[in-house]
Amino acid sequence: MAVKVNGAGRAYARSLVAAGKVDKTSAWSWDDAKDGNALLGPDRDNWDNYGRHHLAVDSGENDKTKGHWKYPFAKGGVLYRSALVAIRDRAAQQGVDDVFDAAGALLHEIDAAKDDDKGGDGGKGSRLLTPRDQLFAQLILAGESRILAIDDARALHQAREDANAVRAPTQVAVVPLMGALFPRGRYGGSMEAFRGALAQAVANPDVGAIVLDVDSPGGTYAGTPETAAAVRAAAQVKPVTAVVDSLCASAAYYIASQAAQLVVTPSAEVGSIGTLAIHADFSQAYEREGIAVTIIRDPPFKAEGNPFEPLSDEARAHLQGDVSGATADFHRAVAQGRRVSLTKVREDFGKGRTVGAHRAVELGMADRVGSMSDVLAAARTRHAYRRRSSLAFR
Repeated sequence: MAVKVNGAGRAYARSLVAAGKVDKTSAWSWDDAKDGNALLGPDRDNWDNYGRHHLAVDSGENDKTKGHWKYPFAKGGVLYRSALVAIRDRAAQQGVDDVFDAAGALLHEIDAAKDDDKGGDGGKGSRLLTPRDQLFAQLILAGESRILAIDDARALHQAREDANAVRAPTQVAVVPLMGALFPRGRYGGSMEAFRGALAQAVANPDVGAIVLDVDSPGGTYAGTPETAAAVRAAAQVKPVTAVVDSLCASAAYYIASQAAQLVVTPSAEVGSIGTLAIHADFSQAYEREGIAVTIIRDPPFKAEGNPFEPLSDEARAHLQGDVSGATADFHRAVAQGRRVSLTKVREDFGKGRTVGAHRAVELGMADRVGSMSDVLAAARTRHAYRRRSSLAFR
């Protein structure tokens, strides 16, 4: 199967976005016997119309067959955002990079149009949570804590409401992502606790914006994709800005790259995109000390990669497969979050190295150089009451 982007389909999708004919909330479904045949017309021969509703083609199939056309995204003259999300996820699983990039670019156009529309909806985007917002919060909820932000030194207080004030978001929640990251934080930063704090900020109607305070060298792969997805979901509900001061590497960048905006302090470094596994072989050292280690196992791969024996070629290949698979997921997440192509992530985003602040902005790994204070000042201005500050720290 040789799948590639369908230029006619992409052009049609862009025309629907430009015309505002986009369903941004409904779940996507496609019944080829019903929906597909409707596109083909009564004589079942309108392949141009059928084809333009698909984002990709299989060049190995006849273009007058349904097998030639892949990834439908529209029906009834309406493009479905959820269809593009499904296409991007499926393309990622199948390794079809250009289709992944095409779907991501269309989602970017849709979301950009959505952001532009917010100015004329009478403040609709800043009112109390809609059922959709509540659903997003439930998706990322990972704890029962009522804490909005930060830590014992910087606890966020709820501003007192004037009895006559109009109910609207007035606070900025600052959620820390610091230290070495672990799924439950037994030895460092807890990704589970981070997701819980983030979910509470999303669910709280008084919070109008969320700022991630990032200073982390990274951590385990376990828990990272889920935490990145939580940030991505939160950014669909409220403005999320990640502020890096002063390190955002590896798993931390995987997570922070999903924020709507990524700000780096002048001396910050970001990147270290990739995955590694380390094997230490102590067998010769033990032998010199007269220590014999006997390993009894069943089945044969149990405890492979242990430090008491050399790493076999088979175990090495298995570990390399795990590492490469995790890195591919990392690349796709960064491409999605930073709204760039997979090729750009692989070739330009450091190739495993960290990158300094100004260079990161030039490459597209970050949006601008700034500081936590100016980000908070801007957020406070947008989300404050008319007569009082939105932030109070102790």
